[in-house]
Amino acid sequence: MGTLKNTAFLLLCWLTSCNPGPGLSSDEMKRVLVDAVLVEAGQQQQYNFGVLPDSAWLRDYRFVLAKHGMDTGRFYPALRWYKAHPDEYAKVWEGVITELQNQELKRREKHP
Repeated sequence: MGTLKNTAFLLLCWLTSCNPGPGLSSDEMKRVLVDAVLVEAGQQQQYNFGVLPDSAWLRDYRFVLAKHGMDTGRFYPALRWYKAHPDEYAKVWEGVITELQNQELKRREKHP
């Protein structure tokens, strides 16, 4: 009986380790992507839609990640997970778009 329990436990551990989840909640991912989109928009305006060196993008993305208390080692695996689960990723992007629209509405209310 003990062997059966041990085998069942090991099987359960193996099954759950194969799909560890995103590593970032959808809300965490949304907050990071909102800031990333704002950084990208700012760069496009600042550099008149010119091509920026990769080092500039990396610097700014690292800044965004640091603002949220994470690094690329935590973010990129989560990003890969979401890309491999498009239904979940689409929900995150719906939240990103909604948040950006809400920010724009608030800005227009303050500065009509």
